[in-house]
Formats: sequence, C-alpha cells, structure tokens
Amino acid sequence: MARHEAIIIGLAVVAAVLAVTLGRGPGTKDWRYPNYITKPRVNCPYEGSFHHPRNCSWYYRCVDRSNIGFYHTYFFECEPGTVFDDDLDQCVFPYLTKPPCGTGTGVPPPEPPTKPPTQPPTQPPTKPPTQPPTQPPTQPPTQPPTQPPTQPPTQPPTQPPTQPPTQPPTQTPTPDDNFNFPCTFNETNCPTKVYCTPNPVTKNLCFGCYISTAFIPAAALCGNPNKVYDKDLKECVNLPPECPQPTEATPPSAGVPVNNANTFTCSAAKTVPDNDWIKSSLCTNYALCDDDNKYTGSRLLCREYYQCRRTPQNTWTYTVENCEDKGENYLYSFARKGCVELNQDELCT
Repeated sequence: MARHEAIIIGLAVVAAVLAVTLGRGPGTKDWRYPNYITKPRVNCPYEGSFHHPRNCSWYYRCVDRSNIGFYHTYFFECEPGTVFDDDLDQCVFPYLTKPPCGTGTGVPPPEPPTKPPTQPPTQPPTKPPTQPPTQPPTQPPTQPPTQPPTQPPTQPPTQPPTQPPTQPPTQTPTPDDNFNFPCTFNETNCPTKVYCTPNPVTKNLCFGCYISTAFIPAAALCGNPNKVYDKDLKECVNLPPECPQPTEATPPSAGVPVNNANTFTCSAAKTVPDNDWIKSSLCTNYALCDDDNKYTGSRLLCREYYQCRRTPQNTWTYTVENCEDKGENYLYSFARKGCVELNQDELCT
C-alpha cells in the first residue's frame, strides 16, 4: 500500500511540473508576443479569459488541462481600435466597456454636424437623371444596336471613381479622439508632403476624413476654408506652401518587395513606410492610464521599422532598423517620426 501511494504522489509531482512548464505559453523569442506581454507572468485565478493587466488590446486564456490547479496560458490580441471586455468575453470598442480598458459610457459618440450628409447625395442625382432621358427618345429608332452598348460602358466607369463613397473601402481606420464624433483618416486624404514653413518639413496634413461613408472636408472640421488638420499635432493649422521640387536627380518611387505577399513604396517624401501590414506585424497599440489607472488613450509603437535609402546608382533599397541603441524601453513612433521611450508607469495595469 505504501508503495502504491508513493507512485501516485510521484505521478502528481511530474504532472505538476509538466503543467507549469507547458503553461508558460509562447516564449519571448516569438516575435508575435512582446516581452512585456509574457513577462512577468500573468495571474490565473481560475479558468477563463481576462484582459491583459499591462495592455487592454491583449487578453489571455487560462486552461487547466490536467484539472490539478496548474494553468496553461495563451495570449491573443484584439483588432486595432478595440479592447477586451471580461464580462462579454470578447473584444469591443472602448466606449462599450468599463474602466480601466474603456470609458464606460455605453453609447457611441454623437452624430456628426448637419453639413456632411449633404455632400454625397448631391453628386449622384445630377448625372443619372440627365443622361438616360435625352439619349433613348431621339436615338432608338435609328440606332438601337449601336447606341445602348457604347453609352452604358463608358459612362459608369468614369464617374464612380471620382466620388467620395468609393474611398471608404480602401481607408485605414484611424479614429481621432480629438473630435466628438468617429472621424477616420486615410493615406489618400492625408498625403505625406514636404512643406516650407519656411524650412522644409515633412507632414501628413489632412484635407478631410470619413464618418461612415460620408466625406467631411477639412473646411467643415476646422470651420475655415484655409485650414487643414494636422494628425501629429491633433489640431487645425493654416495650409503651408509646398516646397518646390529639388533640382538634383532623385530616384523615382519604387515598390520594394519584402516577401511574396507584402511590398512598400520608397520615395523622397516617405523614407519610412507605414503600410497597414507593417503596423499590424511590427507594432503594438499600448493602452495608457493615469495615476488612478483610468484609461486615457493609446499609443502605437513599433519594435522594428523599415528605413528606405538611396544607393550610389540612384535607386532605392531598405534596411530593418530598431531603437535598441537608444535604450531598453525605446520603440519607434510613426506619429513622432523617431524613437520614443515607453514609460512603464503610463501602462494600464
């Protein structure tokens, strides 16, 4: 009997050791999981899913596979712009969950001003009513076969690409919390240009944004037709003059393949590309809280970034850079266009 009990105790100890070892989840060598996500270990009070104490855009699941009180831990990341809600057991927008991960209002921001909805309806009604009535009554008896086939194919393709409703599918949702409504910007409406103020400076000045499918011009956002929106400063500014093109020969913009699926474009105006796939694979959206652990916002920081360079043959190449030479807690910020220090005290716990 004593030998039988010793064998049972030995098996329990081995199972406990294996549970601790396997329960560590992905190691820090896996690039998908940053150091601060896996270390120090998160607490598993019981089986279930919980928001990450150091970043609300991550959550972890605790599983006691052996039913002996030792948990396997698995980490997951929410979609950009969302945080994990413990009660709903899913990722939601910040206004739908309570602090520390959300605002707790439970309702979306108020509707936009009355001016934007008048923009999209004005374009479509003007063209279609005028074209069909004039053509069919005069032409049908003499040219039924030739006129209908030539007119429909040429008219629709030329008009839709110029209209605002075709933009939203390609936009990169980047809601700006400086407004009281969900206004999103994309690269098309916020091009990277070199402005003279009076010294040359590269900026992403926005000429408008989208609320759902409605395009809102910067004149309506800023209340002044001569102003544009500065995403970095989060304020409306006067539109500065663009710098003249340099006289020296510069290499043309060229797509640089990173692998079979992803590419980015190098140019004199954008030497650090910020494509969506780069941000999703190399960057993390950190949740920030104040001294009372109340959610105050988020910051997108990247452990690596691509740096475009001109070769002596006047073509483009690139290197993969990081901020490790600045210090252990330094990461790259597209908003600041350089390396910034991540203050651990600002992270939500």
